[in-house]
Amino acid sequence: MKNQILNTLLFLSFLTLFSCDTKKAADTTTPDNPSFIKNEIIVQLKKDVAPRELTAAHEKYELTMKEAVSKITNMWLFTYNTDLIDPEKMLKKLKESALTVNAEFNKKLTGRD
Repeated sequence: MKNQILNTLLFLSFLTLFSCDTKKAADTTTPDNPSFIKNEIIVQLKKDVAPRELTAAHEKYELTMKEAVSKITNMWLFTYNTDLIDPEKMLKKLKESALTVNAEFNKKLTGRD
């Protein structure tokens, strides 16, 4: 239980730190939350799972590993084709996958004024 809580806290910390890219186009956000980047999902994979295993499992949605968020916690940024699957459905599939610990949309963050 402690490991799961720690992993979730680390995941959210990395999500906050990693998602500071404000250069994304406005049309890449979900309708219900404009800060979400609908075609980018940060996924924490289970301990011994490689990113290529997840991309192979979701090949029909053109899931692609974009970059490592944290190799230590096995967190990766993935992109996929939003023309092939609704963003909310893709997020749900990744969250429910036997290969993952957690998944969240990448977010745009804005600086303080």
